[in-house]
Amino acid sequence: MFGKEIHKLDTEAETREGRKEKEKEKYREEKGKDIPIDILAFSPHPDDAELGAGGFLLEMRNKGYTTGIIDLTKGEMGSTASSEVRLDESKKAAELLDLTIRYNANLGDCRVTDSYENRLAVANILRKYKPKIVLAPYFEDRHPDHVYSSLLVKHALVYARLKKLGEPHYVTSLFYYMLNTPFEPTFIVDITASFDRKIEVLSCYTTQFSTDFPYLKDYIPHIAAKAVYYGSLIQAKYGEPFRVEGFLRISDPITL
Repeated sequence: MFGKEIHKLDTEAETREGRKEKEKEKYREEKGKDIPIDILAFSPHPDDAELGAGGFLLEMRNKGYTTGIIDLTKGEMGSTASSEVRLDESKKAAELLDLTIRYNANLGDCRVTDSYENRLAVANILRKYKPKIVLAPYFEDRHPDHVYSSLLVKHALVYARLKKLGEPHYVTSLFYYMLNTPFEPTFIVDITASFDRKIEVLSCYTTQFSTDFPYLKDYIPHIAAKAVYYGSLIQAKYGEPFRVEGFLRISDPITL
């Protein structure tokens, strides 16, 4: 009898925990519904935005800006985990990043294309969240999803401005973050204060970075080395590089 009572209490506790998680998810979805997102990062797969711009997102959140990530795929073609597991990992990372919104567009892993339909889908996301700054992966990369995600986001920004397709929204800036292919940065963000937290965020993706799988087993040390290098270019301990097409407008150089 006593054992049954303990089992009952354990079951009730698990139910409460499950309910809490659902409430958290609902709160996160509701929280992002009507709140414009200052900085919205587009991630080809869960973990890409964190790899290339996790420190920047943390730094901006610490300054009081609202931040969000749109995962374009579920990462279902990954060799180390199912899409369900990767979704759970991305939720944990979202909590540590304190994102206002994280949403998965489910365009198909290894099937991302810069199609008319996908441009409309991403443009609708831009209209919904009304970001000032959009982050996308750099357009030169070994992974086709990274390349096409970059082009897709760039072109969707144009579609988001077209009145005949919906309420126009104008994004102020598009910044490209680095994944696999180095580039000459337009600017480098000092992420020294948030670097340890970024590594903690990446550690949520245990199936991706706690593995002996080729290309993945040393990924976090490589990210750390990259951050040290780019930090050294701006006399900081750690840095994240970004690239802009065209020119950045500056009104007060003293504030740089």
